Amino acid sequence: SAGFDARGGWLVNRLVRDLAPLTPIQASGIPGNLGGESGLDPDINELQPAIPGSRGGLGWEQATGSRRRELEAWAQAHGFEIVSDKVNAEDEDKANYGFLIQELMTTEARALRGLREQTTVRDAVYTFEVLFERPSDPQGGLAARVHFAQRALAAATNLPTPPGPTLPPKPAMPPPSEPESESAILNRIEAERIARGEPELSPAEMSLRLN
Repeated sequence: SAGFDARGGWLVNRLVRDLAPLTPIQASGIPGNLGGESGLDPDINELQPAIPGSRGGLGWEQATGSRRRELEAWAQAHGFEIVSDKVNAEDEDKANYGFLIQELMTTEARALRGLREQTTVRDAVYTFEVLFERPSDPQGGLAARVHFAQRALAAATNLPTPPGPTLPPKPAMPPPSEPESESAILNRIEAERIARGEPELSPAEMSLRLN
């Protein structure tokens, strides 16, 4: 099956095509982070969950909790079985990619908007890490994630694979702090409602969600 570089390069080029406008540098922030989470192994299941007794993270993004349930539901709805020894890697990749796009177009649209504002690989990686993965320590694995992004970008553009990181990460940058407008909040609430299959909210319920 394909390793990280093949998947990462393919992912950069596919994201640029499917999420335009998006540059290869901006797109590299996504496989950079997913590489840090799973190495882009589509069926990997977290061996030592952070929450004892839980099922842990699953797939490219190591989705946990409600996001894991949403990934599994999306895969099932589209005819993919992603938790089985009999599943082929191509179907697993399709499920992970399809769910990623679904999130970036709905519940995680803010991460995509943030990516589109970046001009360097490092900033793209950090922005996506903070807005999409939301780890407790964004600086902890940043250097490794940047290297994964560089490898994916090199594979996408047929450049030599860059050497691994040798310098410590730069000082922490403040997380992006773009306040959401009321219309953006309304759109996000509506997208989340649709994703969960809930009935349409009344004006009073919508007002409560905003406050």
